[in-house]
Amino acid sequence: CCYNLNGVRAAAKKGLEEYLEEEDADIVCFSEMKATLAQNPCKFRGYEIIWYECTEKAGYAGTAILSKVKPLSIEKGIGCEDGQGRCITLEYDQFYLINTYVPNSGQNLKFKKRRIAWDKAMKKWISDLQKKKPIIWTGDLNVAILDFDVYDGETNKKREKSAGFTPYERENFRNLCDELSLIDSYRHFYP
Repeated sequence: CCYNLNGVRAAAKKGLEEYLEEEDADIVCFSEMKATLAQNPCKFRGYEIIWYECTEKAGYAGTAILSKVKPLSIEKGIGCEDGQGRCITLEYDQFYLINTYVPNSGQNLKFKKRRIAWDKAMKKWISDLQKKKPIIWTGDLNVAILDFDVYDGETNKKREKSAGFTPYERENFRNLCDELSLIDSYRHFYP
């Protein structure tokens, strides 16, 4: 399972723990935690909790992974935007799991350079890991690949000037997937 929580404290008030108990997933990936581990109101019983909080700004970004299986290793960060807690990589026997909260380009694309730097660093990170074993990359990737991936993508001509929908973000993601032979599992099942 993978969820953008838009704040673990808000999600807790809406029944996050009860939902996770019902789902009974082996691994759960979260993005946009917006809290430190000490501020987390959830117990997440039965899971090892791997938390990577944003240290640059309180109540911002952050990722977490809950796992019933203890990973062989844990790596936090990719050498880009690491102070925002945006990427956790867990190594298991058969694969690496990479959970990300990819930075978007911001309003009026004011963070375009940051996004391009992130995309380059992420591509290198994935490529290096793939040399060792298969990877699963999940999280909030902050990109809409096809026009119909957003409610007005097919009709709003100004959409391509919006973060997550710009030609450079979409092209970077397509190239990364193609060059590293990644399969978009959602698109695989729902073309």
